[in-house]
Amino acid sequence: MRITRPSRRFISTFLSSISAPSIAVVVALVPASFAMAQDATTLDDMARRLEQLEKKNSALEGEVKTLREADGEGWLSDERAAQI
Repeated sequence: MRITRPSRRFISTFLSSISAPSIAVVVALVPASFAMAQDATTLDDMARRLEQLEKKNSALEGEVKTLREADGEGWLSDERAAQI
C-alpha cells in the first residue's frame, strides 16, 4: 500500500471544517501536554533520587548499628560520666 501526500483541496476542506473553539482547545492543550511530559520526567527523576537516598540512609543506619554494637552499652563509662 502506497501512502501519498494529501491534496491541497483535502487540506483546505479539512481546515475549513474545524471550528475556532476546536482550534482554541487544541492550542490550549498543547502546552499542557508538554508540561505533563516534563512532570513525568521530573517525577521519574525524583523517584530515582528517592531510591538512591533510601539506599544511602539504609547503609548509614547499618554503620550506626555497627558502631553502637562495637561500643556496647558501656559507651558512657564512669570515667566519662565524671568528665561530663
